Amino acid sequence: MAQWRRFAFFDKEVLKDAGGPWMKGVDITTMSANRGLICVGDADGFVHLANRSLEARKFQAHEHFVSHVVMVRSDLLLRFLLALLLQLLS
Repeated sequence: MAQWRRFAFFDKEVLKDAGGPWMKGVDITTMSANRGLICVGDADGFVHLANRSLEARKFQAHEHFVSHVVMVRSDLLLRFLLALLLQLLS
């Protein structure tokens, strides 16, 4: 008679966000992701960016809600926009 075997493909580890839930209380209206970043637009006009480590930044993109966000695949455009964003946030 055959027996089932259990294989441990992944290490079980509880992930904890040191800063708490980064999107708690945000009324999400749109989102997009590309190249290790997630981009979320909310009902208050903010755009939130988070990397794979959930290090998040946000900026106000509009006075009202954000209806669309698109993260394009073009390397040059993405680098330009990220550099511009980092300058605006610093």
